[in-house]
Amino acid sequence: MPVKLKKVGALVRGPKKRIGFREEPPLGALQAYILQKMDELGETFGYKVLEEMMLETGEWFDPSLVYGSIRKMADKEHKFLEPTGTRRSPDGGPPLKMYRVTAAGRAAIKATAAYYRAVADRLER
Repeated sequence: MPVKLKKVGALVRGPKKRIGFREEPPLGALQAYILQKMDELGETFGYKVLEEMMLETGEWFDPSLVYGSIRKMADKEHKFLEPTGTRRSPDGGPPLKMYRVTAAGRAAIKATAAYYRAVADRLER
């Protein structure tokens, strides 16, 4: 996992030190779960992911958080998801935006999982 060097010791007298700190994970826990579920489902749309997550966990997820996370992960900066087009809605509603997880998205899932494993290991010491 990448390490950033940061200055420490600004609040105490003496020489400043540069210590390596682990970088934050590329995804938050909810984003990682959404992306993992999208990778598992293949080419999919937001509501399907939301529905599958709620059925799997028995928990309620705020749709605006899920849809907002999907939009953020598909933007030009992150590129964790790529839009693959649209599909007609079965109930006659607006078209469904379809997405697929990219290689960068899969790498982000792995990096996030490694980060949280390291945190768990640290807490269990």
